[in-house]
Amino acid sequence: MPKNLLLTMVALLFSVGIALSDSSPAQAILSKGFDGLKGGPGKIMETPGHGSVLEITNADVTTGVNRNLPLPIDQIRGCPILVSCDLSADNISAKPESWNGIKLLAHIEFPPGVPHGEEWQQANLPVGTFDWRHVFFRFQVPDNATAVTLILGLEKVTGTVRFSNLSISLVPKFVQAPAVPADQPIFTGHTVPRLRGAMVHPDISEQDLANFADNWNGNLIRRQLFRDDPKTTETDFVTYDKWLDEILGKTDLVLTWAAQHHVKVVLDLHSPPGGKFPSTGSLFSDPKAEEHFVEIWEKMATRYKGNQTIWGFDLVNEPNDDQTAPGCMDWQDLALAAGKAVREIDPDRTLIIEPPDNGGASGWEYFN
Repeated sequence: MPKNLLLTMVALLFSVGIALSDSSPAQAILSKGFDGLKGGPGKIMETPGHGSVLEITNADVTTGVNRNLPLPIDQIRGCPILVSCDLSADNISAKPESWNGIKLLAHIEFPPGVPHGEEWQQANLPVGTFDWRHVFFRFQVPDNATAVTLILGLEKVTGTVRFSNLSISLVPKFVQAPAVPADQPIFTGHTVPRLRGAMVHPDISEQDLANFADNWNGNLIRRQLFRDDPKTTETDFVTYDKWLDEILGKTDLVLTWAAQHHVKVVLDLHSPPGGKFPSTGSLFSDPKAEEHFVEIWEKMATRYKGNQTIWGFDLVNEPNDDQTAPGCMDWQDLALAAGKAVREIDPDRTLIIEPPDNGGASGWEYFN
């Protein structure tokens, strides 16, 4: 296990290892068909260019119209599931709540006595009128789930929705990393008695840094590589690379100041190529964005190889891979690819890897 690979949420505390997971293609359970959805509201029809299409209309905003498909729980328990389909809609009204609207949803049930009782995992889908588009979402089936039902339809909105090319795929099951030996020393990555740190504004000045070190006894800053730009649709990344070059130029200056004031620095990539949030970004839905993500970490590893002022690289702030697209890496595999790329260039660099689910504690359950 690499001695200086750190996984962190907020405090950077424990040293653990990354395990290689099975990266074989997803295995289809159900694809391109509605055999299990023959009964229920709406109608299934043959449409030129789209094959079998399930069309559902709702005229009452106080209720829902759905078809349900029970999934084979014994085959999928403990596994990630990828659900995808083609979708079009006419005149879908506004959602009264964010979870209402077009339903492409998994209802997960648990044994009696489990506190939450059930879970609802779904795709975040638009309203209004739109032509055919490909949509997808991923969810994890817990080990103690007793039933999973896929629900397609409309909830508390009016209009018509059409589903085609439904596919439900079994993603390779999560494999837990081996436990760290109990007697293994905890890696710290430094020789000072303790780290006292803070996250700082991208435009920190030398005076700010001096005040932090001299008056607050700080010796570690987390420097955000943050791009204040809502545009996340670029595919050639020319604008992104220009921004990165500019902020790394400023970072070089900050590193000079930090060395003078005996302060270590974490480089935190707040803004990856394409954007990290599924609703607005493409990091987990565009293979080109993922490829460029690895490339920019290779670039930074080369630029800062051997720089002792840098305490570590935080690969992405609060990753969210809930809507990883078919053909794209989830955060487990993308973090591993980027980490390996950095280690090829700078084997001794500390890597800080936050869990998925926006860096929250729940992300550790299915993440090594």
